[in-house]
Amino acid sequence: MGTNQRKIYRLVKSLIIVTIVAFAVADSMAQCTPNPLTQTYPGCSNCYSKEFILSGSTPNCESYNGYTLVFEDNFNDTHIDASRWHTCYPYGQNGSCMYATFDGNNVVENAFYSANNVSTSNGKLFLKIENVAAYTLVKELPDIGDCNNGTTDPYLCNLAIDNLPNYRQFNYRSGVIYSKQKYPSGKFEIRCKIPGNSALWPSFWLWWGGWHDAYQEIDVFEFNKPNSNSSFSEYIKPQISIHRNPYMNQHQEGSGIKYNCSLDTNSFHKYAVEWDKYMVVFYIDDIPVRYVYPLITELWQPVAECNSQIASAYYFRNRLMPVFTNMSIIAGSGVKHINQGNYPVNYEIDYIKYWKKVDCSNVVNICSWNPNIKGQGQTFSENTEDPTVYTGRKIIVANSACSVTVNNKENLHLVATERIELKPGFTAKEGSFFEAKISPCNTLVTFDKTDETTYNKNVGEYNFINHDFYWSCHPNPATLFFNLTFNIPRSAYAKVYITDITGKMVKTILENDLANIGEHNYTVSTENLSNGTYFVNMLYDNKKEVQRVIVAN
Repeated sequence: MGTNQRKIYRLVKSLIIVTIVAFAVADSMAQCTPNPLTQTYPGCSNCYSKEFILSGSTPNCESYNGYTLVFEDNFNDTHIDASRWHTCYPYGQNGSCMYATFDGNNVVENAFYSANNVSTSNGKLFLKIENVAAYTLVKELPDIGDCNNGTTDPYLCNLAIDNLPNYRQFNYRSGVIYSKQKYPSGKFEIRCKIPGNSALWPSFWLWWGGWHDAYQEIDVFEFNKPNSNSSFSEYIKPQISIHRNPYMNQHQEGSGIKYNCSLDTNSFHKYAVEWDKYMVVFYIDDIPVRYVYPLITELWQPVAECNSQIASAYYFRNRLMPVFTNMSIIAGSGVKHINQGNYPVNYEIDYIKYWKKVDCSNVVNICSWNPNIKGQGQTFSENTEDPTVYTGRKIIVANSACSVTVNNKENLHLVATERIELKPGFTAKEGSFFEAKISPCNTLVTFDKTDETTYNKNVGEYNFINHDFYWSCHPNPATLFFNLTFNIPRSAYAKVYITDITGKMVKTILENDLANIGEHNYTVSTENLSNGTYFVNMLYDNKKEVQRVIVAN
């Protein structure tokens, strides 16, 4: 593992930190193929699900971009952060929170969601479910004629045809959180403790929208009994699902599995989903438990390996979620089976996090930046992405025609794999937080807000931020060759060679040659190397750097 190289630019009274970081490739980011299904969750077996439409081998589809932590809430405040979370159910009519869910004579979630049932204490979030009745409006029900001709949400039609009034009694009161910000594809994770009341329906899910937004939904988990007579052991096997209606006015499609192994309700567990254009992977306690691959297009044509021929849409059993879909984060619990269990009971949450994949190839220009305008400078079609985090191969901030100002209490974070340029017109004011990092593509990047004394500074002349030292090997995995790129701040002798997993040297790239200051690029052939894992070693300036490379010829 190489030594981290750090350079900090201090700007007094505003928190502006520019950190240059060089990492070796993290193990979790460098693995080429998914973990084999022979692995087992502790204490049980056959816990894994791997789904394909077409027969054949697993495609080599991991993109190998690193992640940057964009959103994190550890619930350390004395109250829920109202700037981040709604404390209402997302199905409210016209954006109102004063609605709850009840599907006619069939109870779906017999609970009214109240902000009074959401609290924080000792670094935990508590969503309390209690046996307190509420009498409230359900939905503004549609006209039956609109239901019959298919011009309205069929979910609302299910409520309309039961001939019950809009105002109905709910036997329970519960809590829910629903993020105000929407996020595109990436990794979403929660650490929580599920309540031990099997009448409940605790869940953690991502939600794009309702009927007019194709009902796109990823259920990282749902705990519930299939029916009131089911055993407690069925309740503690989470349901893991993807829902999407591929075309308007058609029924909602879904793909769900019941996790084969029971989880205890006395301990905290981590649940996550990693979602991109190549696959959806679900995790429990960092162990992948379900993979879903998009192997055919909407025209039922095979998708080439690594999805190099991705069509406008593609299917697994229904379509995989488009990467530009921006989703809200939701956690809460309804009551599925009434007159069961003891109350009150809490659904406890330790943290919720979201990581975004780092753009390792594009040049990103930031101009006339406004932290309240979503989707600036990004490639996503929805204007709802967090505008405070930018990633790219090269990032340019401001230019002669536009200015960028980070004001008091505003945040701007930059992650580049090669270079960051701060040009005249960039200002970070007192009380702002600006941070930039340069990191290789295959690493996990986090931002640490420190209490260091810092300095206020305008950028009045052309500047660029580059590595003291950096290097990278790409593409990784390598097919026939990979490109070795490194930058050094001063001339020195360098030796670069490749070893196999036993430590045996199998190839020499530089034999203690004099390397001049600046960037160096080499194309390294892998044709004579067997498929497998290798290590690229670099000796420079009395230091050793190592990166792992996967050869898949």
